[in-house]
Amino acid sequence: MNKVDKVYVVTAGEYSDYHIETIYINREDAERYVCLHQVGGMEEMRIEEYPICNGKELAHVKINRGVSFYMRDSIGITSYETIYSGRPVRTNVEYYSNFNEKIYRGTVSLPDRFSIDNHEAIKKLIYDAVAKFKAEELEECD
Repeated sequence: MNKVDKVYVVTAGEYSDYHIETIYINREDAERYVCLHQVGGMEEMRIEEYPICNGKELAHVKINRGVSFYMRDSIGITSYETIYSGRPVRTNVEYYSNFNEKIYRGTVSLPDRFSIDNHEAIKKLIYDAVAKFKAEELEECD
């Protein structure tokens, strides 16, 4: 069995339209894909070659995860996405008002070994962080 040490990424588009079409582990399949899907000069596809990292130099790097989010008072969490950092992700919540409604945004730190696929648990962490922020905000007003 041949060792795979490169990938061949089929891309298309320019600037903001640039995107990955697909990825192959051999150049011939990437070329076949371009031949099959290239549409008469409308959008030129290219094949980019990238080495595969073996990960040895990454073994000592600690992965810190968090979630960035937006939440509206009226409907709850509107969006969130996982973020990664070489430094600890700090929980940080802030808000702004928009037509008599508060909109919260910020980051929440995810504990080590926390499953990023557990969406309900992530939402709970966000709601808990916002609730704590609201409580601290009320204390400051007193």
